[in-house]
Amino acid sequence: MKPRLTREMVDLAGLAAEQTGAGAFLDAAATYVRLAELLPGSADVRTGLALALQSAGRPDEAEAAYRDAIALDSDHAEANCNLGILLAARGRWVDALTVCRHAVTLRPDHPESWHALGAAATARCHLDEAIAAYGRAIALRPAYVEAHNNLGLTLLKAGRPADAVEALRRAVALRPEDALRHANLGAALSAAGNDEGAVSALERAIALESARAPLWHDLGNTLRRLGRIDDALAAYGRAASLAPPTPQSLCDVGAAHLGRRDMDRAEGFFRAALALDADFALAETYLGVHAYDRNDLAEAETRFRRAIALDPQSVDAHFDLSLALLKQGRLEEGFAEFEWRRKKPGFTRLNTDRPAWNGEAIAGKTLVLVDEQGLGDVIQFSRYAALLADRGATVLFAGRPALSRLMRSVPGVTAAIAPGEPLPDFDFHVPVMSVAHYLGTRLDTVPAAIPYVGPDPAASALWKERMAPLPGFKVGLVWGGTPHQRDANGGKIDHRRSCRLADFAPLADLSGLSLVSLQLGEAAAQAGNPPAGMILADVTGAIGDLLDTAAILANLDALVTVDTAIAHLAGALGRPALILSRFDGCWRWLGRDRSPWYPSARLYHQVRPGDWSDPVARLATDLAAMAAIRTGGNPG
Repeated sequence: MKPRLTREMVDLAGLAAEQTGAGAFLDAAATYVRLAELLPGSADVRTGLALALQSAGRPDEAEAAYRDAIALDSDHAEANCNLGILLAARGRWVDALTVCRHAVTLRPDHPESWHALGAAATARCHLDEAIAAYGRAIALRPAYVEAHNNLGLTLLKAGRPADAVEALRRAVALRPEDALRHANLGAALSAAGNDEGAVSALERAIALESARAPLWHDLGNTLRRLGRIDDALAAYGRAASLAPPTPQSLCDVGAAHLGRRDMDRAEGFFRAALALDADFALAETYLGVHAYDRNDLAEAETRFRRAIALDPQSVDAHFDLSLALLKQGRLEEGFAEFEWRRKKPGFTRLNTDRPAWNGEAIAGKTLVLVDEQGLGDVIQFSRYAALLADRGATVLFAGRPALSRLMRSVPGVTAAIAPGEPLPDFDFHVPVMSVAHYLGTRLDTVPAAIPYVGPDPAASALWKERMAPLPGFKVGLVWGGTPHQRDANGGKIDHRRSCRLADFAPLADLSGLSLVSLQLGEAAAQAGNPPAGMILADVTGAIGDLLDTAAILANLDALVTVDTAIAHLAGALGRPALILSRFDGCWRWLGRDRSPWYPSARLYHQVRPGDWSDPVARLATDLAAMAAIRTGGNPG
């Protein structure tokens, strides 16, 4: 039974409402206390007291009053909703999640409670629940800008950047004057692979709040990913003028200098980061990368191991350690650490609920080898299909169309399935480069049954006819790799591994050679302006995929190439491959002139970073000798 209201009670209630409306929250709280003495069993009065205390900036007392109200009426909708919102605002995520879940059952039409539930669920990593809660808040209040913003950030956290972009675009449209909304949109655009769009969003944020150092620094990071190093450094400089440096900001600036190969300056920033925080793992990782680039593998390993000791879950430190170990020929240790690549953002995964293969017995099972990383990586590690088949597995390959026909020629591969084609029933899947780890590969157990790919016989015969008119020793040329438009680090590596056709000028002086361009992509345009005296046949118009290239290589006497996929293809075919390697060469070549992976390959490593003259000169000498032996003449 409700208590009978007296005139005093009615007057006090009216007074409390007036005081609240006038912003006199402490006076209102005092009035509610007097009213609570007259109505000790009223959850409404306790809730009014809590609201006044919360508005007065006394969250501890407000929380106690809300809990008193709920103790009197566990299903009091307003008390539960407001307590949930208060707990979420205070970062009390476990309690907030429990209270908000109950609150939305009491008032399913209360958008603020759904929003608080979304915040609590996000903080507790219940991302699907959070996304649904924010969606419900937006359905109830379509112009709820905070809900759109937080939905976008949660979608980003859930690995759905395209959806995050859409949500954050709506937040920006609702509040275009808010710099933070534009900055969040920039983060989502970058995660979605649109760094150009991210730059525009961050520039808009800066136009609104130019004195915010983090905005300038985020712009610098985005520009660095685009390879716009000078612009990135300018943005970093503006950020540094607005706020003191942090270990993270110093590492980012150092990474930019590392990207432009200014090693000494990069090292200075990484060491400055450690001076601010001696246990900053990222700085140790970057110093390890710097040592690796100098081919100081011992120091690189020491740095990476210290970074891991400081941050055991650092994906980059583990992955970089793997490269240092592999380059030293410590394959078992290296391939174990190399598994950390699977935790990197954007790593290719098969969309399936079937289990991953972890090295267990596989006789009588069907295993899908999953395409990953570069074309050359897949060619190199596809050799393991035969070993898996020897263990009784039926081996399928799932990957890019450019690889499909070639993979069907690999011993042990039963079928190659391109994206969009249905996969047959299978038991396990594994990234193709992981098999080396699960089979315990060492230097002395590298599978080197060469060749393990083969050209199509009909195509090979056709190219034999086409190549017949070319006189002398027939040599294929490739001088450029594939630029990585999205991966700035990969783009920098491609720039270092690639040369120019002009760098092959010494080959024009060799007698008895017929040079054939196999260069595809942007660098192919250089074939139209070869070095003086070089006659270059161009057959690239007939190349559709790697199997076509294999047929051409089968009819050449040798391949001269930078370290790109065609080097692996020639090696897998058992064709002579003379490979130019950058100063900080790929781990798989071990810094050697000969390769355990490809017995028919020879490596020519840079002596000085960026200088191809020495390796090309040595290559030209060897190529002249090979041509002389084959044609019975004297070296040119």
